Amino acid sequence: MMVDQCRACARSCGPVPCVLTYPSCGLFTSLHGTLKEILARAHDDPFGLVPAQQRMVAPRMITPKPIFKTNHVYVGDCRHMRSIPDGSVHLVVTSPPYNQGIEYDAWDDKLAQDVYETFTRAWIRESCRILASGGRIAVNVGNMGRKPYRFLSDLIVREIEAVPGMLARGEIIWFKGYSMAAGGTKWGSWCDASNPVTRDCHEYVIVFSKDTYKLDCKGFEKDIKDGTAFARNTLSVWQIPPETAGNHPAPFPVELAKRLIQLYTRPGMVVCDPFMGSGTTGMAAVLLPRPRQFVGYEISTDYARLAIKRIRGVHNHKIEEYVDAKNCMKEQVVVGQQQRVIESFV
Repeated sequence: MMVDQCRACARSCGPVPCVLTYPSCGLFTSLHGTLKEILARAHDDPFGLVPAQQRMVAPRMITPKPIFKTNHVYVGDCRHMRSIPDGSVHLVVTSPPYNQGIEYDAWDDKLAQDVYETFTRAWIRESCRILASGGRIAVNVGNMGRKPYRFLSDLIVREIEAVPGMLARGEIIWFKGYSMAAGGTKWGSWCDASNPVTRDCHEYVIVFSKDTYKLDCKGFEKDIKDGTAFARNTLSVWQIPPETAGNHPAPFPVELAKRLIQLYTRPGMVVCDPFMGSGTTGMAAVLLPRPRQFVGYEISTDYARLAIKRIRGVHNHKIEEYVDAKNCMKEQVVVGQQQRVIESFV
């Protein structure tokens, strides 16, 4: 009987030649080696006489670890932040879409309520996954609507509490100023108890920590020297003027993000914004006297470019180009004059 010769392992494989003749990467080289041993056993032990404990186990596919890059904006869905390993972020600061019909570049802000709740559950669980033990998540959200009034803050609290190990830490009232309520006098019930309507001039920042109340800060130096400012930031009401909408329809203030980052992190720690938008959180991270590292996800390519432009504009901070994680299996990331390949996100 004619015997085929395997060109890769140079071993007589009998009538069943090796199918992985030319492995293309380290993963397949390892898999090929395992298959080669199995085929060798077929030659040496055709009747299965080798004890079970000495037999090789079936090959197992191993997913390569992603390359974690800080000071970086990824174009992708924050429900699947595969570029960020488990437990690698010290603080998540974000403000998600409120589902009130805002015209975003790449997002439908008019989802059915059950769809919106499912979306909220997904991004919250992913954000909690990337948090380090003791790390905090701070979510800025406002309540919406009048007929009926929608308590979005309750939805955020409920979904974070449903994640095992998440501990409620507090609620900050972001007071925007009374000017936010100017002009909305609701004339249909003016000076009448029949149907008066309250006018919100505040939003909330919901704060939780993961697994434990204390963040391990070993290896990171303190930078809070102003006790007065620290005491102010621990108060539950922050008065900060709202941000003016520009190229992004719903920005939140850089000052709000700065206070959260300075209160909950030390210099050099990593801050993530799953809804990077126009780059507010990244700007806040690098504007501090002693900057923090940042990483962000943004579903819109245009907003990702805007974020990079704004962050580079402050402090002449250099960050790498965004990574388009949606449309290709591999993406070249420029780092100085070198190029590296990151994991596929498809």
